[in-house]
Amino acid sequence: MIVYLYELYKLYGKAKQLPKIAMKNQLYAVMESRTTVDCEVQQALAQGRIKVFQTSLGVDQYCLMLTEDYLSYIRVIHAQRGEKEMSRALEKFTTELIPNCFDITVDKEVMMKKHKFKDEEITELIKFGVLTVKDYGHWWIAIPGVGAFIKDLTKGRQSILNLIRRCSFKEINSKELFSRKALPSAKFGYHYHILDLIGADELLPVDSTTGKLLRIAK
Repeated sequence: MIVYLYELYKLYGKAKQLPKIAMKNQLYAVMESRTTVDCEVQQALAQGRIKVFQTSLGVDQYCLMLTEDYLSYIRVIHAQRGEKEMSRALEKFTTELIPNCFDITVDKEVMMKKHKFKDEEITELIKFGVLTVKDYGHWWIAIPGVGAFIKDLTKGRQSILNLIRRCSFKEINSKELFSRKALPSAKFGYHYHILDLIGADELLPVDSTTGKLLRIAK
């Protein structure tokens, strides 16, 4: 299902530099049961097939990446920074920690006792962007530069919601919307953003005699 969301992910302008990321709430829009989504995401995380990342967007609005894509993206970012070889800390992070981490956070015991990271190496990983501080002795696993993705996602959400609010009854036929030229701020494409908005309970899909309507939910 994540691969399906990837296929909807159209990148325009500077967004082409971003990694392919799915949102957990998008799965709510394409699967009937939210409980099933939660169970399957947790199972995939426990099996090491995906990584799940905390965001500041709201409840259940997590970023998802296939583990192999996450590791590939880290290597791309490392190469872009002009460094020939990975540091000991980043090498251990990609080859030891991530393949054996099945949660969205890590703690001091795992980092320092199990994987033998030093304080300065943890600081290095925070600076690189693969860890962010949760609280003392706990860190979120993170996507380097994810702030750019969140910024573009938020702008895309707002521009589409504003467009629909200007329509009669604050709703629009989905076919009409998808036939329009993409808004400059909807950098991931209409299909991607609409699934995100439905899953985030911002849009309500309604069946009608003329097709699927997209209605402002709040």
